[in-house]
Amino acid sequence: MSIELTVLESIKSVSKAVIQALGVQVKSVEADWQDEQERIYVTVDVGDANGFLIGKDGRMLEALKLVIEAAISRLHNRPLDMYMDVGGYWKRLEDEALDEAKRACEEVRRTGKSRRMDPMHALLRRFVHRALQNELGVKTESEGEGTWRSIVIQPNR
Repeated sequence: MSIELTVLESIKSVSKAVIQALGVQVKSVEADWQDEQERIYVTVDVGDANGFLIGKDGRMLEALKLVIEAAISRLHNRPLDMYMDVGGYWKRLEDEALDEAKRACEEVRRTGKSRRMDPMHALLRRFVHRALQNELGVKTESEGEGTWRSIVIQPNR
């Protein structure tokens, strides 16, 4: 699957408008389709205001993403799922989660025992599941409920 250029352009313009409506000057907005993760990835740079748009524990960023995602879905009359990164915040979270998951895969292959990762945000879990889907000798599952849901990496026998 891929995404039409018009959708990506809409995401960029709506993102810029919403952020500017918050009184923040936008340096850049990029929107791309990532085949490997099968997702729309939006990167935003607002310079010194990055922290404001991220908010405590990424809550402002998540709310911003939901508002823009809803506007774009309505504009194009279909549900769209996107990831939004401000100032590299989300990329850093993904890199840390993937590093931890790769170490866990090595441990599972070495010991033959399952390993439960720390609970994580649903979007991070989806990212890790997709990133590890072709890892040899292991498989992943999510277990738990709500905010305590985590990935369990198991030997693939």
